[in-house]
Amino acid sequence: LIGTLLIIVLICLIKRKVLCAGIVYGVAVHMRLYPIIYALPFVLFLNSESYTRRRFLCQLMSKEVLLFGFSSAAVFVILGLYFYSLYGNDFLHE
Repeated sequence: LIGTLLIIVLICLIKRKVLCAGIVYGVAVHMRLYPIIYALPFVLFLNSESYTRRRFLCQLMSKEVLLFGFSSAAVFVILGLYFYSLYGNDFLHE
């Protein structure tokens, strides 16, 4: 399931549907934490068309990167809070 979600994220990023990619990525990270390691390659892919060394840090704050980051973080936090409200501390220890 996680692999399928990550492929969906890649397809969305290729089609430049950044909001959709962020939402699916947030769900994938919520289900298993290890997909977080793919965040940097996804961000680099978003900036791959206009990569220059001097402007690298500025490009990390591009509109697409911020949209991807905030949407995935929001979904991760919302799902975490929802399931914490359902299951309490048992949710944190599983």
